[in-house]
Amino acid sequence: MGTVLTQPFLCLNRYKQNDRTAYIICCHDCLLPTHQAVLDTYEKVKKFAVIDGFLTKASGYQFYNTSRFTFEAMLTEADSIEANFRD
Repeated sequence: MGTVLTQPFLCLNRYKQNDRTAYIICCHDCLLPTHQAVLDTYEKVKKFAVIDGFLTKASGYQFYNTSRFTFEAMLTEADSIEANFRD
């Protein structure tokens, strides 16, 4: 629980107001321990009309990341970072 509370503050301190998108991705990276579970759940329920409850349960928090990208993964693909942000 402490990681979830402190990670956004660490991200805010690192990115400040200059890059809100990087801040959001950094915050979502605090969910890395449950990221694969969320992706697996998403694949199972993506055609359902309402999927939010399944995904928040998989993440263990009130938010989740269904993008295949993490902050580190996006940095390794710098040539296509704009397209990856849109994915």
